[in-house]
Amino acid sequence: MTKPNNFKISIFVFFIYLVFLLVFLSCKETIHLTKRAKQHSIHSLVDSTIPDSFVVRIDSLVNVFQADSIQDDNKLVEDIVLKEPFEQIFASNTQYQAKISVYEIHLDTASVTLIDGQYKHLKYIYDSLPNDYLMLTNGGMFHPQGIPVGLFQSDSIQVQRLNLTAGHGNFFLQPNGVFYITKDQKAGVLESHIFLDSIYNKETPLHLATQSGPMLIIDGKFHPKFNKNSPNKYIRSGVGVTDGQKIIFIISEEVVNLYTFAKMFRDKGCKNALYLDGAISSMYIRERGDNIDNFRTRYGPIIGVFPKRDSISNDDRIPRDSIYQSSKSKNENHEK
Repeated sequence: MTKPNNFKISIFVFFIYLVFLLVFLSCKETIHLTKRAKQHSIHSLVDSTIPDSFVVRIDSLVNVFQADSIQDDNKLVEDIVLKEPFEQIFASNTQYQAKISVYEIHLDTASVTLIDGQYKHLKYIYDSLPNDYLMLTNGGMFHPQGIPVGLFQSDSIQVQRLNLTAGHGNFFLQPNGVFYITKDQKAGVLESHIFLDSIYNKETPLHLATQSGPMLIIDGKFHPKFNKNSPNKYIRSGVGVTDGQKIIFIISEEVVNLYTFAKMFRDKGCKNALYLDGAISSMYIRERGDNIDNFRTRYGPIIGVFPKRDSISNDDRIPRDSIYQSSKSKNENHEK
């Protein structure tokens, strides 16, 4: 009787062992697949080797992207990478191991406007304001409800004052700066403190001014805190101005670090260039055949380019709601 009992016990132990082995292998495979999925859906933003793919923002993920707008590059942002190839019609450059779009203008042939987007998407702006837009893109970082983080001035309307405070995130990576166009149609990008002394305090008449950060190129040199080998790679957008008064907007269609992105502007001849934003960035370009219906990410500041014959008046602008006015009053009281 003893031997059969021992045999049954052995069979039972072996069966339990098999069950544990199967559970272990199943868990291991699940962990592996989960890790692969995360690498594909999240870490694809920091992988510049994705072939024939491009990153788009989906409206259902807007809250995730907006949270990144004023955060630093240590925060991973969820995005969706489509396998459909993106044909770079308007401009192409492969030396940076990333596809980029470049939009260049001169103020003698095109007009630029700064729009208080109020957390609206590009399609809304395109449909609401009476201009034949050639290009629309995000124009600087913002808080909830689309309130600009830094200076926002469009003609005589100043929505937000120059922000020289310390803080956390890309905007506060000093030096930050201001992209501006004066009333006499002179464009420039300057460090915020230099802009304060040379433009702001002198009450130079401005057509537009938007503050963001960090500066990408400063007097022909890279921002001192940029690391050529930084692993922090995202979609990026920015603006620069050449000595010949050419305004250059660039957006990376694939992820790059800040050093590589800054190099794009220096290679295009920009003495100074400014970072506008990261993963949430997008750029509508009419000549590229873009469909404005696809541009649904919400922004605060928005930059628009249209033919010289068009114009935009203050009466065409969307009035700020009471929530913003309340916030503005608080900011002004705090600064006093």
